[in-house]
Amino acid sequence: MRGQSAIEYVLIVALAVGILTPFIYYGYMSSQESSRIMQARRAVEALASAADHVYAQGTGSRTLVSVYVPGGVNFTASYIGKPSTAGPSVESKEIGLKVSTRAGETDVFATTIPEVRGSWLNHSGMQVFTVYMTEDGFVLVTPYELEFDAVPSYFSYNIKRGSVQEFNFTLVSLSDYNLNVNLSKTGTVGGWITLSQDSVNLSAGSSVVVYGNISIPTTASYGLNTGKIVAESANSSRDILFEITVYSEGGVLCNSTHVIVRFYHNSSYSTQDYIFRIGSPVIITGAGWEPYSTLTIDIKNPSNNSVTGYPKTLTASANGTVSDSWDPALQPSGNYTVYLNDSSTTTTTTFEVLPCS
Repeated sequence: MRGQSAIEYVLIVALAVGILTPFIYYGYMSSQESSRIMQARRAVEALASAADHVYAQGTGSRTLVSVYVPGGVNFTASYIGKPSTAGPSVESKEIGLKVSTRAGETDVFATTIPEVRGSWLNHSGMQVFTVYMTEDGFVLVTPYELEFDAVPSYFSYNIKRGSVQEFNFTLVSLSDYNLNVNLSKTGTVGGWITLSQDSVNLSAGSSVVVYGNISIPTTASYGLNTGKIVAESANSSRDILFEITVYSEGGVLCNSTHVIVRFYHNSSYSTQDYIFRIGSPVIITGAGWEPYSTLTIDIKNPSNNSVTGYPKTLTASANGTVSDSWDPALQPSGNYTVYLNDSSTTTTTTFEVLPCS
């Protein structure tokens, strides 16, 4: 009898463990994800705070900041300045990490007072950044391990087929030793670029201007084309991004004229600005939301159907701000409605997409 009781006890314990294990695992994974999101939030807020500090101190101000970057970060989609998908009308005043979770990727970001430019190192763990207020009015946020930087690191043009666009960028040494920086080109636009040199000898503490031309083929695809220049030294790499919107020989861009929409938690503060900047996306911003709250955004077309990719979720910043962008190129003209809501409040505003003219 006693032996039977012991066996029954073991079976009960085994059953209980089998039932509880999935819940324990789920709780553990949820805790891990929450921890990684919090670590990412601390990292972006620390860099944003440092950028605001050196901006207030004035030109030449510099500080070093150490942050911990958690695992599970998509560094390709993370940024210092603005997302790679944002158009030229979007100000570079945001620092973001895209963190992978079981439910998808979560945007963790913080906004800054000045414009910021920089990049993350492509690894998790401790990262040290130099935060520097430049004489050009923006704050440069660069990993301390970087040997050099490229300024500017983003170009956007509207160019007619068969035309040539000149540009230049500066390679700036961040090292106390000489460097050899090789330049390569990728993407559609990379094939259109001719550079004054394919490698640069960069002396310690110096800077070198590189000149280039973008020659648009007469057979180039209309609309947005992208590419980049990759600058590489022995231990560092920087991407210089290009977004080229190609329009027809007649000078008419076959996209829509776009707008910027701003609206707030309190709908009485809703405003709408028409920005006639051909080739730019619709920029949607909001303020006054609960910090770190989860919001749902939806964009309805003139037929009252959600546009591709919507609805989707956004996360408010520490200041209760939120932003998103949408490219209406090749979409039907007419009135569109934006819906933004949290668990208790829904706000709406409209904008108009105009046809080619």
